[in-house]
Amino acid sequence: MKLKKILLALILTTFLVFSFVNVSLCEIDMSSYVDRVIDGDTFETTSGNKIRLADIDAPEYGEFGYYDAIDVLMTQLYDDQIQGKAVYLDIDDIHETDIYGRLVCVVYVDFNSTHLINVNEVMLLSGYAVINDYNNQFDPHTWSLFVPIDTGASQYGQTAIEIIVLVILLVALGILCVLVVLEWQKKKQSTETQKKRPLGLSIIAILWLIGGIITTYLSADAIREGYAALPYLENPLLHEWFRIGIPVEIALSILGFGFGIIQIFTIFGLWIGKSWSYKLALSVPLLIVFSHVSITVLYLSAPPEYGIQESLNWVPLIFSILFAVIYWSYLRKPHVRRFLGIWLDLDKAQKPSDSDMQEKVRIKEPFFCRYCGKENKLDAVFCEKCGRKITDN
Repeated sequence: MKLKKILLALILTTFLVFSFVNVSLCEIDMSSYVDRVIDGDTFETTSGNKIRLADIDAPEYGEFGYYDAIDVLMTQLYDDQIQGKAVYLDIDDIHETDIYGRLVCVVYVDFNSTHLINVNEVMLLSGYAVINDYNNQFDPHTWSLFVPIDTGASQYGQTAIEIIVLVILLVALGILCVLVVLEWQKKKQSTETQKKRPLGLSIIAILWLIGGIITTYLSADAIREGYAALPYLENPLLHEWFRIGIPVEIALSILGFGFGIIQIFTIFGLWIGKSWSYKLALSVPLLIVFSHVSITVLYLSAPPEYGIQESLNWVPLIFSILFAVIYWSYLRKPHVRRFLGIWLDLDKAQKPSDSDMQEKVRIKEPFFCRYCGKENKLDAVFCEKCGRKITDN
């Protein structure tokens, strides 16, 4: 039975990791350098290819915003020395070119050592281009502003925030290892005086650790993307939703990052049976559900023409609600509460007060240990099973 429960937990954990960590790697068919920008959705490379940004339309010559769109595109395609950047092209696999012979592409440029930035998405976020979903392989509603580099370059560098997250997780795992060693030493010294941790609580603690890692990483990644998008909020043509939505998303992501850290911290209390971890374990899932609900409502309130609703990932919200229900129902079980040192109503009713202790000792009524639930005589000072002190005298 224990093996089946552990196997089920491992299967569920694997599914959670692949469900929450939604990584979109870009397909690079060609790379080149920018030669000149033609308009807000077209440019030419040094190899002589004309590139049409897929599934977006920028203002044509004579239309309002024409020169502004060109300025935004040039900002992405040229460096500070007005030299054309290296561009990485994901070419349409269905038609490859349009009726004018231009390569239809999603265009990427370097953002840092681990990520590229989607130029097509930048143009949409700038407000100087709109979605026009042509018949090709691309779906602009699923684009991400940043995509990981799938070239091995990520092993040579990490962003600052990823390094911070990595340090936090290593420290957390180090503390966990120390606590496990201390618990093992105590158990080795005196097996009889240790309270037994329920198997279900062990599984929940492991899931909490994994959930805290996922929440911390995804929140940090969302914070990084949000801060990278802040400069585009100065565009006067940008929809008002972005000026409110992006800062709100950053704030919610910061809260999510904090909740993830608290989750990792709480795992230690759940593992060794500390009473302070009980209230945290009940409240944090509700806070995480609130965070996911808030982000979902924020995305659903976005203008439909930007396709943000279509890119909404419902998995984190669904699983946060599901696990909040599981945590609440399991952690409130009597044997789990006793392990965590929480008095039950029954225990409170049987806990003697100082005034009538002597009278009850005289009649030898049963008295339950608040730590392990063992029934003891009222004159007992220490529990017969776990050896912990059970009276205030």
